[in-house]
Amino acid sequence: MCLNPVKISDVGVVACRECWQCRETKVDDWVGRNIAESKTATASHVVTLTYGQDRTTGDIDHIRAAVLTYSDVQKYLKYLRADGFPVRYFVVGEYGSMKGRAHWHIIMYWQGPVPDHVLRENFMEKHWPHGWSYWDKSTPEAVRYACKYLLKDAADEEQQGWGPMVSKKPPLGHEYFKRLAHEYLDAGLSPQTLMYTFPDVRRVPRTLRAKTQKQFREAAKPVQFHMTGKTAENFLQYFIDIWREKHNDEPPRSEVVWAYLHGTLEDYWAEIAAPRYERQAKGPVPPGPPFEGAIVQFCEKANCYFTATAGQRLWYSIDQEGDAGWHVKIKPESHNPLETERLWRLAGFMAHVPTVKIEL
Repeated sequence: MCLNPVKISDVGVVACRECWQCRETKVDDWVGRNIAESKTATASHVVTLTYGQDRTTGDIDHIRAAVLTYSDVQKYLKYLRADGFPVRYFVVGEYGSMKGRAHWHIIMYWQGPVPDHVLRENFMEKHWPHGWSYWDKSTPEAVRYACKYLLKDAADEEQQGWGPMVSKKPPLGHEYFKRLAHEYLDAGLSPQTLMYTFPDVRRVPRTLRAKTQKQFREAAKPVQFHMTGKTAENFLQYFIDIWREKHNDEPPRSEVVWAYLHGTLEDYWAEIAAPRYERQAKGPVPPGPPFEGAIVQFCEKANCYFTATAGQRLWYSIDQEGDAGWHVKIKPESHNPLETERLWRLAGFMAHVPTVKIEL
């Protein structure tokens, strides 16, 4: 749900692409595609590459640590392939928040054998001569963590994240979505939406209060991802091609397939997205502070309540699964604290305002 939708003449209401929920949608898109890519790889790892001592000059601080230099990563991938380790990738770079040193996070999708490595500890890797390598197994949680570097400090004047640079021929997740198209073909059905899920990627509602692991597992719901852009177009075209080849006929009626065949897929996206971008006068009202002593305020720009107590900013809003709760999000570009008291007075006349005292 976009919090600040923009109305464009002759187009309609579109997402602003600036609020934290639009940014979260962008992250979800990359997370889904990365998980899809991992399903068809022989193995996958999350790798962090850092810069150590400069061996050419002897300096403690490597000259490359000052500026993100993507050619270093390109050479790293080239050396791996030259040694017989074909790999696809998702790369983001960042500057450390403490010392501002450049380093890289790469999700590696191996298409064959995997080079020798050590998990969960720094080691010197043959293909990365600039410093330390740190490897870990790729999990949905690790993928989301890496993708969130795309949004690091995105609301600041100087963005600290860089990327992503990804494998494009074919796009990430391409083989998985081809398999998905074959599943529709085998079932004799046309896709009715562009949503997709993974059985092992589930999310527990943030508002859940459970006492046992069994209760958590039973309450967990599959995370829904949404195909967009070229990924959606490739998926639909491939499905149509294999359906025609097998049945020598057009696929069964489907709104999304019909929109693609008639060149109106963008209109279809706008139509299904419009309700999500409808702005409400107030966001969901929290039943109380996230923890004792927290001061809850309302941000008009973000259209939701938040707390910034003890240097921790939490937002109360509805996530992609429709669950309301407190969670960490990227702050909006600006916040007008002078509006807070006026907005809260207005909210005081609403019947659903919580009885918990909220300080301003």
